[in-house]
Amino acid sequence: MRDGEKVLQPSLGKADFPIFHQREEQSSSCVYLDSAATTHKPSCVIEEMSRFYSCYYGTVYRGIYQASSSVTEAYSRVRDRVKDFINAEFSEEVVFTGGCTAGLNQLAIAFNDSFLSKKGPVVVSEVEHHANVLSWELGAKRVGHSVAKVQVDEQGIIRLDHLESLLRQGAALVSIAHVSNVSGAIQPLAEIVSLVRRYDSLLCLDAAQSIAHQSIDVRMIDVDFMTFSSHKMYGPTGVGVLYGKRSLLEILPPVFGGGDMVDVYASEDTLFQPAPLKFEAGTPPIAEVIGMGKAVEYLGALGLKKISEKESLLTQRILETLLAIPGVTVVGPGKGVPRGSLISITMDKVHPMDMGALLDARGISVRTGHLCAQPAMRRWGVPQMLRVSLGLYNDDEDIETFLRTFEELLAFLS
Repeated sequence: MRDGEKVLQPSLGKADFPIFHQREEQSSSCVYLDSAATTHKPSCVIEEMSRFYSCYYGTVYRGIYQASSSVTEAYSRVRDRVKDFINAEFSEEVVFTGGCTAGLNQLAIAFNDSFLSKKGPVVVSEVEHHANVLSWELGAKRVGHSVAKVQVDEQGIIRLDHLESLLRQGAALVSIAHVSNVSGAIQPLAEIVSLVRRYDSLLCLDAAQSIAHQSIDVRMIDVDFMTFSSHKMYGPTGVGVLYGKRSLLEILPPVFGGGDMVDVYASEDTLFQPAPLKFEAGTPPIAEVIGMGKAVEYLGALGLKKISEKESLLTQRILETLLAIPGVTVVGPGKGVPRGSLISITMDKVHPMDMGALLDARGISVRTGHLCAQPAMRRWGVPQMLRVSLGLYNDDEDIETFLRTFEELLAFLS
Protein backbone atom coordinates (compact mmCIF):
# COMPACT_ATOMS: atom_id res chain seq x y z
CA MET A 1 0.00 0.00 0.00
CA ARG A 2 1.31 3.45 -0.96
CA ASP A 3 1.19 6.49 1.28
CA GLY A 4 -2.24 8.10 1.22
CA GLU A 5 -4.10 4.94 0.26
CA LYS A 6 -7.03 3.86 2.41
CA VAL A 7 -8.01 0.36 3.41
CA LEU A 8 -11.12 -0.49 1.39
CA GLN A 9 -14.24 -0.95 3.49
CA PRO A 10 -16.96 -0.88 0.83
CA SER A 11 -20.68 -0.98 1.46
CA LEU A 12 -23.36 -2.48 -0.76
CA GLY A 13 -25.37 0.60 -1.64
CA LYS A 14 -25.03 4.27 -2.53
CA ALA A 15 -22.73 5.32 0.34
CA ASP A 16 -19.50 4.96 -1.69
CA PHE A 17 -20.78 6.88 -4.74
CA PRO A 18 -20.36 10.68 -4.64
CA ILE A 19 -22.82 11.36 -7.46
CA PHE A 20 -25.77 10.22 -5.36
CA HIS A 21 -24.75 12.43 -2.43
CA GLN A 22 -24.43 15.41 -4.76
CA ARG A 23 -27.94 14.84 -6.05
CA GLU A 24 -29.24 14.63 -2.48
CA GLU A 25 -27.57 17.94 -1.61
CA GLN A 26 -29.24 19.50 -4.65
CA SER A 27 -32.58 18.00 -3.55
CA SER A 28 -32.89 16.30 -6.93
CA SER A 29 -34.07 12.73 -7.43
CA CYS A 30 -31.61 10.23 -8.88
CA VAL A 31 -32.89 6.74 -9.60
CA TYR A 32 -30.24 5.38 -11.92
CA LEU A 33 -31.36 2.29 -13.83
CA ASP A 34 -28.95 2.26 -16.78
CA SER A 35 -25.96 0.38 -15.38
CA ALA A 36 -25.92 -1.97 -18.40
CA ALA A 37 -24.81 1.07 -20.41
CA THR A 38 -22.32 2.39 -17.86
CA THR A 39 -21.90 2.39 -14.09
CA HIS A 40 -21.24 5.21 -11.65
CA LYS A 41 -17.85 5.33 -9.88
CA PRO A 42 -17.12 4.83 -6.18
CA SER A 43 -14.94 7.33 -4.32
CA CYS A 44 -12.00 4.93 -4.16
CA VAL A 45 -11.72 4.81 -7.98
CA ILE A 46 -11.99 8.58 -8.35
CA GLU A 47 -9.48 9.19 -5.58
CA GLU A 48 -7.01 6.62 -6.92
CA MET A 49 -6.93 8.24 -10.35
CA SER A 50 -6.58 11.69 -8.79
CA ARG A 51 -3.75 10.44 -6.58
CA PHE A 52 -1.95 9.04 -9.62
CA TYR A 53 -2.06 12.38 -11.44
CA SER A 54 -1.24 14.37 -8.31
CA CYS A 55 1.36 12.26 -6.52
CA TYR A 56 3.20 9.76 -8.70
CA TYR A 57 2.44 10.48 -12.36
CA GLY A 58 4.80 9.11 -15.01
CA THR A 59 4.86 6.74 -17.95
CA VAL A 60 5.28 2.97 -17.86
CA TYR A 61 8.05 0.66 -19.06
CA ARG A 62 10.05 3.51 -20.59
CA GLY A 63 12.04 5.22 -17.85
CA ILE A 64 14.70 4.31 -15.31
CA TYR A 65 13.80 7.24 -13.10
CA GLN A 66 11.91 6.56 -9.87
CA ALA A 67 8.50 7.90 -10.89
CA SER A 68 8.42 5.72 -14.00
CA SER A 69 9.49 2.68 -12.02
CA SER A 70 6.79 3.30 -9.42
CA VAL A 71 4.09 3.71 -12.06
CA THR A 72 5.23 0.61 -13.91
CA GLU A 73 4.98 -1.35 -10.68
CA ALA A 74 1.47 -0.03 -9.97
CA TYR A 75 0.40 -0.68 -13.56
CA SER A 76 1.72 -4.25 -13.44
CA ARG A 77 -0.11 -4.88 -10.18
CA VAL A 78 -3.38 -4.18 -11.97
CA ARG A 79 -2.59 -6.92 -14.49
CA ASP A 80 -1.99 -9.32 -11.61
CA ARG A 81 -5.19 -8.17 -9.90
CA VAL A 82 -7.27 -8.79 -13.05
CA LYS A 83 -5.62 -12.19 -13.46
CA ASP A 84 -6.75 -13.16 -9.98
CA PHE A 85 -10.21 -11.63 -10.47
CA ILE A 86 -10.97 -13.88 -13.46
CA ASN A 87 -8.68 -16.72 -12.28
CA ALA A 88 -6.47 -16.65 -15.36
CA GLU A 89 -3.39 -18.86 -15.16
CA PHE A 90 -0.85 -16.20 -16.15
CA SER A 91 -0.67 -12.41 -15.94
CA GLU A 92 0.54 -12.48 -19.56
CA GLU A 93 -2.97 -13.59 -20.54
CA VAL A 94 -4.39 -10.18 -19.60
CA VAL A 95 -4.21 -7.63 -22.43
CA PHE A 96 -5.25 -4.06 -21.68
CA THR A 97 -7.46 -2.59 -24.41
CA GLY A 98 -9.56 0.50 -25.02
CA GLY A 99 -12.66 -1.37 -23.82
CA CYS A 100 -14.76 -4.40 -24.68
CA THR A 101 -15.49 -3.12 -28.19
CA ALA A 102 -11.81 -2.39 -28.82
CA GLY A 103 -10.87 -5.83 -27.52
CA LEU A 104 -13.36 -7.57 -29.79
CA ASN A 105 -12.19 -5.62 -32.84
CA GLN A 106 -8.53 -6.24 -32.04
CA LEU A 107 -9.17 -9.95 -31.58
CA ALA A 108 -11.30 -10.18 -34.72
CA ILE A 109 -8.59 -8.62 -36.89
CA ALA A 110 -5.78 -10.68 -35.36
CA PHE A 111 -7.80 -13.89 -35.55
CA ASN A 112 -8.85 -13.41 -39.17
CA ASP A 113 -5.26 -12.50 -40.10
CA SER A 114 -3.90 -15.70 -38.55
CA PHE A 115 -3.98 -19.32 -39.64
CA LEU A 116 -6.44 -20.03 -36.79
CA SER A 117 -9.24 -18.68 -38.98
CA LYS A 118 -8.55 -20.93 -41.95
CA LYS A 119 -10.84 -23.66 -40.67
CA GLY A 120 -14.12 -21.88 -41.34
CA PRO A 121 -16.45 -19.01 -40.39
CA VAL A 122 -16.81 -17.28 -37.06
CA VAL A 123 -20.20 -17.89 -35.41
CA VAL A 124 -22.08 -15.20 -33.47
CA SER A 125 -25.68 -15.25 -32.27
CA GLU A 126 -28.46 -13.53 -34.19
CA VAL A 127 -29.08 -11.12 -31.28
CA GLU A 128 -25.59 -9.81 -30.48
CA HIS A 129 -24.63 -6.25 -29.59
CA HIS A 130 -23.15 -4.46 -32.61
CA ALA A 131 -19.67 -4.77 -31.09
CA ASN A 132 -19.81 -8.55 -31.33
CA VAL A 133 -21.18 -8.57 -34.86
CA LEU A 134 -19.50 -5.74 -36.73
CA SER A 135 -16.07 -6.49 -35.26
CA TRP A 136 -16.10 -10.00 -36.73
CA GLU A 137 -17.73 -8.96 -40.00
CA LEU A 138 -15.17 -6.20 -40.59
CA GLY A 139 -12.30 -8.48 -39.63
CA ALA A 140 -13.59 -11.24 -41.91
CA LYS A 141 -14.09 -8.94 -44.91
CA ARG A 142 -10.42 -7.96 -44.81
CA VAL A 143 -9.37 -11.44 -45.85
CA GLY A 144 -12.46 -12.93 -47.51
CA HIS A 145 -13.74 -14.91 -44.53
CA SER A 146 -17.35 -15.12 -43.35
CA VAL A 147 -19.54 -14.84 -40.25
CA ALA A 148 -22.47 -17.16 -39.51
CA LYS A 149 -25.40 -16.48 -37.18
CA VAL A 150 -26.71 -19.04 -34.70
CA GLN A 151 -30.39 -18.84 -33.85
CA VAL A 152 -31.81 -18.18 -30.38
CA ASP A 153 -35.15 -19.22 -28.89
CA GLU A 154 -37.87 -16.82 -27.76
CA GLN A 155 -36.09 -16.23 -24.44
CA GLY A 156 -32.84 -15.36 -26.20
CA ILE A 157 -31.06 -18.62 -25.37
CA ILE A 158 -28.82 -20.06 -28.09
CA ARG A 159 -30.31 -23.06 -29.85
CA LEU A 160 -27.73 -25.74 -29.20
CA ASP A 161 -28.93 -27.91 -32.10
CA HIS A 162 -28.33 -25.06 -34.55
CA LEU A 163 -24.97 -24.26 -32.97
CA GLU A 164 -23.91 -27.88 -33.36
CA SER A 165 -24.89 -27.87 -37.03
CA LEU A 166 -22.69 -24.80 -37.63
CA LEU A 167 -19.80 -26.34 -35.70
CA ARG A 168 -20.20 -29.54 -37.68
CA GLN A 169 -19.74 -27.49 -40.85
CA GLY A 170 -16.34 -26.36 -39.57
CA ALA A 171 -16.76 -23.09 -37.66
CA ALA A 172 -13.41 -21.73 -36.51
CA LEU A 173 -14.63 -19.78 -33.47
CA VAL A 174 -17.83 -18.99 -31.59
CA SER A 175 -18.17 -15.49 -30.11
CA ILE A 176 -21.18 -14.83 -27.88
CA ALA A 177 -22.34 -12.50 -25.14
CA HIS A 178 -22.40 -14.26 -21.77
CA VAL A 179 -25.46 -12.15 -20.83
CA SER A 180 -27.48 -10.42 -23.54
CA ASN A 181 -27.71 -6.65 -23.21
CA VAL A 182 -31.26 -6.88 -24.60
CA SER A 183 -32.97 -9.99 -23.27
CA GLY A 184 -30.86 -10.53 -20.17
CA ALA A 185 -30.57 -14.19 -21.18
CA ILE A 186 -27.65 -16.04 -19.60
CA GLN A 187 -26.17 -18.45 -22.10
CA PRO A 188 -25.61 -22.11 -21.07
CA LEU A 189 -21.82 -21.99 -21.12
CA ALA A 190 -21.19 -25.56 -20.01
CA GLU A 191 -23.18 -26.97 -22.94
CA ILE A 192 -21.72 -24.46 -25.40
CA VAL A 193 -18.14 -25.16 -24.32
CA SER A 194 -18.77 -28.92 -24.60
CA LEU A 195 -19.93 -28.51 -28.20
CA VAL A 196 -17.06 -26.15 -29.07
CA ARG A 197 -14.51 -28.65 -27.75
CA ARG A 198 -16.20 -31.61 -29.45
CA TYR A 199 -15.73 -29.93 -32.82
CA ASP A 200 -12.25 -28.57 -32.13
CA SER A 201 -13.31 -24.94 -32.32
CA LEU A 202 -12.60 -21.92 -30.07
CA LEU A 203 -14.81 -19.76 -27.85
CA CYS A 204 -14.77 -16.02 -27.21
CA LEU A 205 -16.96 -14.68 -24.41
CA ASP A 206 -18.24 -11.08 -24.38
CA ALA A 207 -18.53 -10.57 -20.62
CA ALA A 208 -19.53 -6.89 -20.72
CA GLN A 209 -22.89 -7.57 -19.03
CA SER A 210 -21.71 -10.21 -16.57
CA ILE A 211 -18.25 -9.25 -15.29
CA ALA A 212 -19.59 -6.96 -12.51
CA HIS A 213 -22.56 -9.13 -11.61
CA GLN A 214 -21.26 -12.65 -11.15
CA SER A 215 -18.00 -14.47 -10.59
CA ILE A 216 -16.29 -15.61 -13.79
CA ASP A 217 -13.55 -18.24 -13.67
CA VAL A 218 -11.99 -18.47 -17.13
CA ARG A 219 -10.20 -21.71 -16.31
CA MET A 220 -13.26 -23.43 -14.91
CA ILE A 221 -15.36 -22.33 -17.89
CA ASP A 222 -12.47 -23.16 -20.24
CA VAL A 223 -13.02 -20.11 -22.42
CA ASP A 224 -10.31 -19.30 -24.98
CA PHE A 225 -10.85 -15.54 -25.14
CA MET A 226 -12.91 -13.07 -23.12
CA THR A 227 -13.48 -9.33 -23.32
CA PHE A 228 -14.97 -6.77 -20.95
CA SER A 229 -14.99 -3.04 -20.21
CA SER A 230 -13.94 -1.18 -17.09
CA HIS A 231 -16.73 1.40 -17.23
CA LYS A 232 -19.42 -1.27 -16.79
CA MET A 233 -17.73 -2.51 -13.61
CA TYR A 234 -17.46 0.79 -11.71
CA GLY A 235 -14.15 1.81 -13.28
CA PRO A 236 -13.25 4.56 -15.77
CA THR A 237 -14.10 4.69 -19.45
CA GLY A 238 -11.56 4.10 -22.22
CA VAL A 239 -10.06 0.89 -20.89
CA GLY A 240 -10.89 -2.80 -20.81
CA VAL A 241 -9.45 -6.28 -20.99
CA LEU A 242 -8.92 -8.93 -23.62
CA TYR A 243 -8.16 -12.25 -21.97
CA GLY A 244 -6.65 -14.99 -24.06
CA LYS A 245 -5.02 -18.31 -23.30
CA ARG A 246 -1.28 -17.78 -23.43
CA SER A 247 -0.77 -20.42 -26.12
CA LEU A 248 -3.24 -18.60 -28.39
CA LEU A 249 -1.93 -15.09 -27.71
CA GLU A 250 1.53 -16.30 -28.70
CA ILE A 251 0.14 -17.31 -32.11
CA LEU A 252 -1.95 -14.23 -32.85
CA PRO A 253 -0.25 -11.37 -34.72
CA PRO A 254 -0.27 -7.81 -33.36
CA VAL A 255 -2.78 -5.40 -34.86
CA PHE A 256 -1.29 -2.04 -33.88
CA GLY A 257 2.29 -0.93 -34.35
CA GLY A 258 4.08 1.55 -32.11
CA GLY A 259 6.10 2.03 -28.96
CA ASP A 260 6.80 -0.72 -26.47
CA MET A 261 5.51 -3.60 -28.59
CA VAL A 262 8.79 -4.02 -30.50
CA ASP A 263 11.74 -6.05 -29.27
CA VAL A 264 14.06 -5.66 -32.29
CA TYR A 265 13.03 -3.59 -35.29
CA ALA A 266 13.84 -4.81 -38.79
CA SER A 267 11.98 -3.46 -41.79
CA GLU A 268 11.02 -6.86 -43.19
CA ASP A 269 11.26 -9.05 -40.10
CA THR A 270 10.58 -7.13 -36.90
CA LEU A 271 10.76 -9.11 -33.69
CA PHE A 272 7.84 -8.21 -31.40
CA GLN A 273 7.57 -8.38 -27.65
CA PRO A 274 5.78 -11.42 -26.26
CA ALA A 275 2.14 -11.13 -25.20
CA PRO A 276 0.61 -9.06 -23.76
CA LEU A 277 2.95 -6.19 -24.73
CA LYS A 278 2.84 -6.96 -28.46
CA PHE A 279 -0.87 -6.07 -28.35
CA GLU A 280 -0.41 -2.83 -26.36
CA ALA A 281 1.30 -0.45 -28.76
CA GLY A 282 1.87 3.13 -27.69
CA THR A 283 1.50 4.89 -24.38
CA PRO A 284 -1.39 3.11 -22.65
CA PRO A 285 -4.27 4.71 -20.70
CA ILE A 286 -2.26 4.52 -17.48
CA ALA A 287 -4.62 6.43 -15.20
CA GLU A 288 -7.58 4.45 -16.50
CA VAL A 289 -5.82 1.12 -15.97
CA ILE A 290 -4.97 2.14 -12.41
CA GLY A 291 -8.58 3.21 -11.87
CA MET A 292 -9.81 -0.10 -13.27
CA GLY A 293 -7.50 -1.91 -10.87
CA LYS A 294 -9.12 -0.09 -7.94
CA ALA A 295 -12.59 -0.99 -9.27
CA VAL A 296 -11.58 -4.65 -9.44
CA GLU A 297 -10.30 -4.41 -5.87
CA TYR A 298 -13.57 -2.76 -4.83
CA LEU A 299 -15.70 -5.51 -6.36
CA GLY A 300 -13.51 -8.16 -4.81
CA ALA A 301 -13.84 -6.57 -1.37
CA LEU A 302 -17.63 -6.42 -1.68
CA GLY A 303 -17.95 -9.95 -3.03
CA LEU A 304 -19.65 -10.75 -6.32
CA LYS A 305 -21.87 -13.36 -4.67
CA LYS A 306 -23.36 -10.71 -2.38
CA ILE A 307 -23.81 -8.32 -5.32
CA SER A 308 -25.44 -11.02 -7.44
CA GLU A 309 -27.90 -12.05 -4.73
CA LYS A 310 -29.04 -8.48 -4.11
CA GLU A 311 -29.40 -7.63 -7.81
CA SER A 312 -31.23 -10.88 -8.52
CA LEU A 313 -33.87 -10.18 -5.86
CA LEU A 314 -34.44 -6.65 -7.16
CA THR A 315 -34.56 -7.81 -10.79
CA GLN A 316 -37.13 -10.51 -10.05
CA ARG A 317 -39.24 -7.97 -8.15
CA ILE A 318 -39.33 -5.66 -11.17
CA LEU A 319 -39.98 -8.58 -13.49
CA GLU A 320 -42.96 -9.89 -11.51
CA THR A 321 -44.60 -6.46 -11.51
CA LEU A 322 -44.01 -5.77 -15.21
CA LEU A 323 -45.30 -9.21 -16.24
CA ALA A 324 -48.59 -8.46 -14.49
CA ILE A 325 -49.22 -5.14 -16.30
CA PRO A 326 -51.53 -5.45 -19.36
CA GLY A 327 -49.97 -4.16 -22.56
CA VAL A 328 -46.39 -4.60 -21.35
CA THR A 329 -44.29 -7.35 -22.92
CA VAL A 330 -41.06 -8.47 -21.26
CA VAL A 331 -38.35 -9.68 -23.63
CA GLY A 332 -36.28 -12.67 -22.54
CA PRO A 333 -36.53 -15.15 -19.66
CA GLY A 334 -39.71 -15.11 -17.57
CA LYS A 335 -40.40 -15.38 -13.85
CA GLY A 336 -38.14 -17.73 -11.91
CA VAL A 337 -35.69 -18.20 -14.80
CA PRO A 338 -32.13 -16.93 -14.15
CA ARG A 339 -31.36 -13.73 -16.05
CA GLY A 340 -28.90 -10.90 -15.95
CA SER A 341 -29.59 -7.73 -13.96
CA LEU A 342 -31.57 -6.08 -16.75
CA ILE A 343 -35.06 -6.17 -18.21
CA SER A 344 -36.18 -4.93 -21.63
CA ILE A 345 -39.81 -4.30 -22.45
CA THR A 346 -42.15 -3.12 -25.17
CA MET A 347 -45.50 -1.38 -24.57
CA ASP A 348 -48.56 -1.79 -26.79
CA LYS A 349 -49.70 1.84 -26.82
CA VAL A 350 -46.62 3.74 -25.68
CA HIS A 351 -43.41 4.58 -27.51
CA PRO A 352 -40.27 3.75 -25.44
CA MET A 353 -38.85 7.22 -26.09
CA ASP A 354 -41.97 8.91 -24.68
CA MET A 355 -41.85 6.80 -21.54
CA GLY A 356 -38.10 7.33 -21.17
CA ALA A 357 -38.43 11.11 -21.46
CA LEU A 358 -41.19 11.31 -18.86
CA LEU A 359 -39.30 9.03 -16.47
CA ASP A 360 -36.28 11.29 -16.85
CA ALA A 361 -38.43 14.28 -15.91
CA ARG A 362 -39.12 12.45 -12.65
CA GLY A 363 -35.41 11.79 -12.04
CA ILE A 364 -35.42 8.18 -13.25
CA SER A 365 -32.79 7.14 -15.80
CA VAL A 366 -33.54 4.20 -18.12
CA ARG A 367 -32.31 3.26 -21.59
CA THR A 368 -34.48 3.50 -24.69
CA GLY A 369 -33.86 2.80 -28.38
CA HIS A 370 -32.35 -0.15 -30.20
CA LEU A 371 -29.76 -0.65 -27.44
CA CYS A 372 -26.90 -0.84 -30.00
CA ALA A 373 -28.31 -4.24 -30.92
CA GLN A 374 -30.40 -3.88 -34.07
CA PRO A 375 -30.05 -7.62 -34.85
CA ALA A 376 -31.91 -8.31 -31.58
CA MET A 377 -34.63 -5.80 -32.48
CA ARG A 378 -35.16 -7.67 -35.76
CA ARG A 379 -35.31 -11.00 -33.94
CA TRP A 380 -38.14 -9.78 -31.72
CA GLY A 381 -39.79 -7.73 -34.45
CA VAL A 382 -39.65 -4.29 -32.84
CA PRO A 383 -37.69 -1.13 -33.67
CA GLN A 384 -36.98 -0.07 -30.08
CA MET A 385 -37.31 -1.15 -26.45
CA LEU A 386 -37.12 0.33 -22.97
CA ARG A 387 -34.48 -1.22 -20.71
CA VAL A 388 -34.09 -1.15 -16.95
CA SER A 389 -30.72 -2.31 -15.63
CA LEU A 390 -29.35 -2.53 -12.11
CA GLY A 391 -26.10 -1.88 -10.31
CA LEU A 392 -24.88 -2.65 -6.81
CA TYR A 393 -26.07 0.79 -5.62
CA ASN A 394 -29.75 0.21 -6.41
CA ASP A 395 -32.09 -0.49 -3.51
CA ASP A 396 -35.73 -1.17 -2.61
CA GLU A 397 -36.59 2.52 -2.70
CA ASP A 398 -35.26 2.85 -6.28
CA ILE A 399 -37.39 -0.08 -7.39
CA GLU A 400 -40.52 1.18 -5.64
CA THR A 401 -40.08 4.65 -7.14
CA PHE A 402 -39.57 3.28 -10.64
CA LEU A 403 -42.50 0.85 -10.57
CA ARG A 404 -44.92 3.37 -9.06
CA THR A 405 -43.91 6.10 -11.51
CA PHE A 406 -43.91 3.74 -14.49
CA GLU A 407 -47.47 2.59 -13.81
CA GLU A 408 -48.66 6.17 -13.35
CA LEU A 409 -47.08 7.30 -16.61
CA LEU A 410 -48.27 4.23 -18.49
CA ALA A 411 -51.86 5.01 -17.51
CA PHE A 412 -51.39 8.65 -18.52
CA LEU A 413 -49.80 7.88 -21.89
CA SER A 414 -52.26 5.12 -22.73
